[in-house]
Amino acid sequence: MLQLDGTIVNVALPGLRSDLDLGISEASWVVNGFFLAFAGLLLPAGRLGDLLGHRRLFLWGVGLVGAASLLAGLAPNLPVLVAGRALQGAGAAVAGPAGLALLTREFTGPRRERAFSLYAVVTGLGAVSGMLLGALLTWLGDWRWTLLVNVPVALTVVLLGARTLSPAPPRPDRPPPPPSAPARC
Repeated sequence: MLQLDGTIVNVALPGLRSDLDLGISEASWVVNGFFLAFAGLLLPAGRLGDLLGHRRLFLWGVGLVGAASLLAGLAPNLPVLVAGRALQGAGAAVAGPAGLALLTREFTGPRRERAFSLYAVVTGLGAVSGMLLGALLTWLGDWRWTLLVNVPVALTVVLLGARTLSPAPPRPDRPPPPPSAPARC
């Protein structure tokens, strides 16, 4: 779902532009809002998982992706849509590293190798299938379905994850590093 979100809305941009009466540069923020939030929050979110617990952050991040998808899918205008997409990116940045940490914690030995192999396959398929699923959903409905498709998926993942993922206490193995001085050239 997290990889899918990066590409699914791309093929829906013509319909989205028409429906909301947007120019190309305005519509680009629908895509860029997700990636800016995702890229900007990925590293701090990984550390936050160490401090607060990966299970908690994974469930919270997936829940945020679902709620943000609902907001973006029902958006009446560009500012609400871009806010929803940025929140989707924030949720993905939180859930992604936490999910990987959970795989490391939940599986050992050959089972861990299989888990990471499956993760890699599903992640790759998610990125590739975003365009295909986006085209199908846009053809069958409209651009809003490319965003709303996440809502039932996120709800299912949160409910199953809350029941099946073992709680573990946060493990701040080391304190965060002190802020560094700006580099001099």
